[in-house]
Amino acid sequence: MIRRGLVLMGFAAACVLSACVPGADAPGTSPAPTAATSSAPAPGVTPVTPALTATGPDGAEVSVPAAPQRIVCLTGICDDILASLDIVPVATSTPNLATRPEIFGDKGKDIPVVPGSFGAEDTSFAAEVKPDLVIGLAGVHEALKPALEKFSPVLLVNVKTDEDSLAYLRMVATLTGKADAQVKAETAYQEAMAAAKQKATTAGVAGEPVLLMWGGASGMGVATKGADPLGSALGKVVNNPFEVLGTDPVKAGAYSMEQILEKDPKVMFVSSMTFAPTDKKATEIYADNPVWKQLTAVKNGHVHEVNKELWTFCRGTRCIATAVTEAMMLMVRAQGRQGKDLPVLLDLDLHPQCVQMAVSRAYQLDLPVIFADLTGMLNNSIMGIANDPLAGVVLAQASTRGALHDLRPLVESVHARGGLVAVDVDPLAATLLTPPGELGADIAVGSAQRLGAPLFYGGPHAGFMSVTTALTRQLPGRIVGVSRDRDGAPALRLALQTREQHIRRQKATSNICTAQALMAVVSAMYCVHHGPEGLTAIATRIHEQAADLASRLEAAGLTLEHRDFFDTLSVYVPQGAAWAVARAADRGVNIRHLDTKHVGISINELTTTAHLDAVVSALTDTDSPKAKQAGPGHQGHHDTASSPKAGARRPVRPRTSQDTASSAESMWGAAMPANPDPVWTAISSVCRPVSVPGTADSPKAEPRQPVRPGISLDTAGSAGAEAPREPGAPVRTSIGTAAWLLDWTPGWRRAKAAAGPVDTDDTDGSPADAFPLPADLRRTSSFLTHPVFHAHRCEASLTRYLRTLADRDLALDRTMVPLGSCTLKLNAAVESATWLDPALAGIHPLAPASQTRGWRRLLADLSQRLARVTGYDRVSLQPASGAQGELAGLLAIRGYLEARGQGERDVCLVPASAHGTNAASAAAAGLRVVAVGTAPDGSVDVADLEARLAAHAGRVAAIMLTYPSTHGVFEKQVRHVTDLVHAAGGQVYIDGANLNALCGLLRPGDLGGDVSHLNLHKTFALPHGGGGPGVGPVAAKAHLVPYLPAGHNESTAPEEGDPDAGFYGDPVAGARFGSAGLAPLSWAYLALMDDADLRRATLGAVAAANYLSRRLAGAYPTLYTGPGGLVAHECVLDLRELTRDTGVTAEDVAKRLIDLGFHAPTLSFPVAGTLMVEPTESEPLEELDRFVAAMTTIRAEIDDVAAGRIALEDSPLRLAPHTLAQVTAEEWTRSYPRTQGAWPGTASAARRTRYFPPVTRVDNAWGDRHLVCTYPTPQELPDTPVS
Repeated sequence: MIRRGLVLMGFAAACVLSACVPGADAPGTSPAPTAATSSAPAPGVTPVTPALTATGPDGAEVSVPAAPQRIVCLTGICDDILASLDIVPVATSTPNLATRPEIFGDKGKDIPVVPGSFGAEDTSFAAEVKPDLVIGLAGVHEALKPALEKFSPVLLVNVKTDEDSLAYLRMVATLTGKADAQVKAETAYQEAMAAAKQKATTAGVAGEPVLLMWGGASGMGVATKGADPLGSALGKVVNNPFEVLGTDPVKAGAYSMEQILEKDPKVMFVSSMTFAPTDKKATEIYADNPVWKQLTAVKNGHVHEVNKELWTFCRGTRCIATAVTEAMMLMVRAQGRQGKDLPVLLDLDLHPQCVQMAVSRAYQLDLPVIFADLTGMLNNSIMGIANDPLAGVVLAQASTRGALHDLRPLVESVHARGGLVAVDVDPLAATLLTPPGELGADIAVGSAQRLGAPLFYGGPHAGFMSVTTALTRQLPGRIVGVSRDRDGAPALRLALQTREQHIRRQKATSNICTAQALMAVVSAMYCVHHGPEGLTAIATRIHEQAADLASRLEAAGLTLEHRDFFDTLSVYVPQGAAWAVARAADRGVNIRHLDTKHVGISINELTTTAHLDAVVSALTDTDSPKAKQAGPGHQGHHDTASSPKAGARRPVRPRTSQDTASSAESMWGAAMPANPDPVWTAISSVCRPVSVPGTADSPKAEPRQPVRPGISLDTAGSAGAEAPREPGAPVRTSIGTAAWLLDWTPGWRRAKAAAGPVDTDDTDGSPADAFPLPADLRRTSSFLTHPVFHAHRCEASLTRYLRTLADRDLALDRTMVPLGSCTLKLNAAVESATWLDPALAGIHPLAPASQTRGWRRLLADLSQRLARVTGYDRVSLQPASGAQGELAGLLAIRGYLEARGQGERDVCLVPASAHGTNAASAAAAGLRVVAVGTAPDGSVDVADLEARLAAHAGRVAAIMLTYPSTHGVFEKQVRHVTDLVHAAGGQVYIDGANLNALCGLLRPGDLGGDVSHLNLHKTFALPHGGGGPGVGPVAAKAHLVPYLPAGHNESTAPEEGDPDAGFYGDPVAGARFGSAGLAPLSWAYLALMDDADLRRATLGAVAAANYLSRRLAGAYPTLYTGPGGLVAHECVLDLRELTRDTGVTAEDVAKRLIDLGFHAPTLSFPVAGTLMVEPTESEPLEELDRFVAAMTTIRAEIDDVAAGRIALEDSPLRLAPHTLAQVTAEEWTRSYPRTQGAWPGTASAARRTRYFPPVTRVDNAWGDRHLVCTYPTPQELPDTPVS
C-alpha cells in the first residue's frame, strides 16, 4: 500500500525524471500546516455555504452545515489530502506521524490516534473528539458510517487513480473553503506532470512500457494493473498504460529477473529505499545481476528512483508453509545470540504462502528477511550481499513454476558465509532426485500430503522438517527417539518428553508439541505399503506423464518455459493464459494461471490420457488430430479420477462468481474407489495441494484475479464405475490381492530387477526420453532400507501389521485415558460418518467458489455454532492446532493495539500455572512474557497481578487466562481479574483448553474475554491421533474481528456469508480454513446436540471428576479445590507427601497403572509430584470405579513399602510396568509373587483383557542424552528379547 496522497505522488514522478521542477514545492518543504481557515474561492471551487453539498468522483454526496474545523482521518489518503490543503486533523488513524514530518510537520506528533484500520468497529472516539467531518475509506469503513453520522457527516473516499485523488482534493477544498491551497497543490502537480512528460518525450521513451518496482534485495514482485494511483500518474508520464511490480511485497508473489526481461520495459521506477543488511538501494543491489544489465531501461539509463517516503509496505506475505516458517526460526536459533540480527534469505522460487507466513513471523519477531531470486541466479553474489554473514537461506529444489535447479553452488556459497540452508522438497520427487541432504543442505522441509493424504480442502496435512545431526536439538516440539528400557531393549519414546514448553516456556523452540501425528502415520503407512520400489515406480510414471504432455504440447507448436522438470510444466500460450484457463475449464480441467502468457500444469499418479487430451485441446487453437496424437502417450483410463495436484504451488485468487451447480467429479477429482485402500481412505487425493500463481495484469484485471488453481485431471465417470486400468497406473483393489507384485511400467520392472538404486535413464521409447531428468540431479543413493518397507505388499499383510502396531498401544478402545488437560473422550461413531466422503475430502483448497459452496456453508454454520457456545462475535477456523489458535489470538490483539497507536504495549501477563504453550505463543507473537503468581488455592494471585500491572503501566498488551484454571478449579474472582486488565488498557485472552467444563454453563466471552482459542480435538469430537491432527479455532469479540487471520493472499476471495469475511489479519496457516477436513466431525457433534445436551455433557464431565476426587480423597488428596471442596472437570492428585514418607513417586504410580490396564494421568503438571486426572463425560460409572479400584490397589502396595514389608527398589511399583516376556519367563527372581506382577488386583475380567506393554520402564534420561531417531534393523537389535 502506498500511503502518500496522489497530489504529491505525481510530483514525485516528475522529480525522478527531470529533477526538481521550478515552482513546485517538494513534499515536506512547505511551511507547517495550520488549522482550517476560510479563503477566497478560486476557479472551479465553490464557496462554502451552510448546508453545502459536494459530490465525489464516485457520485457520493456529503453535506456539511458549515466549513468543518474538526476533521478526523481514518485513512492515510485523508492525511495526504489535508496536508496538501494545510489542514491539521484533530485525530487520525495513522500511528506513526511523529516519524513522518513530511505530512503534518512537527504537529504530526501531537495528533491523537484513533482506531480506523480495517474498519475497526470502535467509534467511541467520536464522542471525545467531537468531529464535524470524518473521512474514511470506501470498502473499509461502511460499517462505521451509521454510528459516526450521529456525530458528524462522513465522507468515504475511493481512490484508484490520480484523477480520483485530485477529485477528492477539490471536494475537500470545497467543503473546507481551502481554495487557495487546492489551486496551489493542483497547479504544482500539473506543472510537474507536464515537465516530466516533456522530459520523457525528449528522452524518447514516450509511449514505451513503464514498470514500477518495489525492488530491494527482495528483487521483483508480481505484476498488477489497475487501482494504483502512483502507477496511474507514472503511466501518464510516458503516455502508456502502466504496470506495477508488487507495490506490496508481502502481498505480492514473485517475478524473476528473466520474466522482467521478457517484458523488457523502456522505463522503470524503482524504490530508493535502502535494504538491510547492507543498507544498499535497489539499484545498487541489482547492479551485478547479469540479467538486470540486459534490460533496455538499464542500458539506456531510464531507471528512476522514487522517493523512499512514498513507499511503506503492509504487513504479512499449510503444512508446507508452516514447515518453511519453522525452518527459518530454527536457523535463527542455531546462530545463537547473533541470530536475530542476521538476515534470512527467502528464494523467490518458493511458494507464495511459504513466503507470506515466513515474512509475517519475521515481522512479529523483528527478524531481518530478504527476498532474492536465488535459484534463478545460481551464482556466488547472492544479490549483492556476498560478503555479509547470514542466518540462512530457504531454497526450492523445484521452483514454484516447476523448474529443477542444481542447488549445490548456492549451498556452498551460503555455508561460506556461515549460514544454514533449508530446501523445500517434494518427498515423492526425492525418490528420483538427489535429496537435499546430499546437496549439502542442513534442513529439508515439505509436505507429506503427497504421500497418501486426501486434499481435505486444505488439511489436515503433515508438514515435515528433517535436519542434520548437529541441529537435532534445535528441532521444534518433540520428536520420536530411540531409548532403552530397564532390560536394555530398544524403546521408542518422545524425546525431550518433559514437554519443553512447560519447562522452558517462552524460551521453547516452538509453541507446538505435536500437531499432525496421525497424518504422519498415514504417510508412513503409505510408504510401508509401497516401499521404495513402489514409490519410485509412481514417481517415474508421474514424470513420464509430464514428459508425454510436454512432447505433445511442443508438437502442437507451444513453448515450454523450462525443460528440466519433475511433474510441473510452465507453458507459453500466445493467445494468453486467461484464454487457456477458460478453455481448460470448459473441458473439466483446472490449470494454473502463472502470468498473462503462461499456464502451469501439474501431473499426479492418477493422471490419464483423457486428462492429457483435455489439456492439449485447451491449449491449442483447435481440437486437431495432430494435437491429440502428438507424443507417444498412454492409452486407456484409470478407474479413479484424479484430483488437483497439491504442494504449495504458487496460488492465485480463484473465481468468486455466483455459485452454480457443478460436477465435483468433473472438476476436482471427487470420484473414489468404492472400497478404499487401507493405507488411506481417500485414494483420489494422492497428490500435493497446488497453489496457483497468477497476476492481475491479465485482460480482466480485478483486485482478486479470477484464475483457476491447480490441475484437476478427471474423467467424467462415476465413483464406482469399472474402467480399463491405465497401463503403468497402480492397481487399487478392495481386498487382499497381491496387486503390488504386478508389472506396472518399464520403470517398475527396472526397479524390481535392480539390485541397487533404480536406473531411470534407460531408453525404452518412454516419453521421458525426450525430457530426461538432469543427470547431475538424479538420485543414486538407496532409501527406505529398513526391512519394514519391504515386507507388506498386499492389504492382508498390511492390515495385520497395523493390527500388531495397534496391539502395542494403550488407547481409548481399551481403557479410559485420564490425561488431565487433554480431554480424551470417545465420541459417537456417527460423527465420523461424513468427513472422509470424497465430495468433501477430495476438494482442493484453492477450488473456485462455485465448487465449494457446500464446504463454506458447513464451515460457516460451524463457526456460528462455536461463536454462540463461547459468547464471542466471530470465529476463525484457520488455526490448525491449539498452539496456532493461541498465536492467532495474540496476533489479533497486537494488530488491534497497533491500529490504535498502542504498539508500545508489548507485555503479556501469563499466570505461573498456565499451559507452557501460552508463554511460548506469546514469545512467538513478539510479546514479552511476565509471570503472575498463583494463590494458595490455585487461582491467580490478585495482589501480584495488581503489582505487575502497576510495574508495567502503559505496556500491558494482554493477559492469558485459563478458565477453569490449569489447577482444575473455577476461580470465583475471574471477572475481577479481567476488569483489572481492561482498566489497565490490556486485552484478555482466555485459553479454551478447558472448554469441556464450560459448554452450556458459562461462556468465556461473558467472563470478560476478548479472544479465546478452542480445541476441537478436546471438546468437540476430534480424535487426538497421538498428538494431532487438531484444530484450534480462535473466537473474538467484534473489535478484534478484523484482525483475525485471513487466508493467504492468493487464496479464494471471501464472499458474503463466508466464515472468514471481514478478516484481515496475518495468516497462521497455509490454507484459508486450516484443517478444514476435520470440521465435519465437530459440526456433526454440535448439530446432534442442543443446548440442554451440551449442558448435560459438561455436567457429566464435572461430576465424573468430582466423583474420582471424593472417592480417592482418603488415599490421594486433591491439591486444589474450589468452594465446597469441588473441582472442575479434572483434579490434581497430590502425591508429594507420600513421596516424602515412602520414596514412591508419581511416576511409580503412573507406571503401575499400566499393569492395571490404565493409561497414566498427566504426570507432574501443573505441579511436580502430582497426577492430573480428567475422566470426561464419555466414561461410564463402571470405568470410573475400575480406576478407583486400581488406584486403591496401588495405595495398598505403597503402604507395604511404608510398613517395610518390601523395599521400594524391589517392589512392583518401582519395577512396573511388567511385560509379557517378564511374567512368562521360566525364572522369576523378584521379591513379590509372579501373579502380583502379571495380574495385579482381583478382577477375573482383567485377566482376559490384560494389556502388556511391549517394553518395561524406559530410561528417559538416557534417551535425552543419546538422541537417536533411527530405529535399528533386526540385525542391529541386542540379544535381549523384545516383546
